Amino acid sequence: CTLRSWLNREFLNTAFTDKEQQRIETVTVEAECIHFTDTNDTQDKVFVLDDEEVEKYFITTAERICIPTEKAVSEGAYVDKNHDSGCLWWLRTGSVSMPNFVYAVDTDGSFDDDGFPVTASLVVRPAIVLRLD
Repeated sequence: CTLRSWLNREFLNTAFTDKEQQRIETVTVEAECIHFTDTNDTQDKVFVLDDEEVEKYFITTAERICIPTEKAVSEGAYVDKNHDSGCLWWLRTGSVSMPNFVYAVDTDGSFDDDGFPVTASLVVRPAIVLRLD
């Protein structure tokens, strides 16, 4: 998808130096978007989490609240002033009931499993696995 391509090309090359990129592991990312034609697992350095990974790494809803950067806000990120200025962020888990919709984490840190259309302007919260040796 467009997001995956952007994360592993433009974002990776802009956000990290060559030396830093060498420490980022290439991992198998399990396909989660059941309604899309390309549902094969991929090998990526940068990816977005699925709902199970979010629950594993962000235990409470408060930990899941994503405060957008100034850049994200300037690019149109929605900010909810009622929930610690949190924003909506993408997951890679596809909606079971809605084709071309993907789960997100809501502004208050809860899961929005109704999903959003893949064309919506939500914040991207990139994930990487670092080699520490």
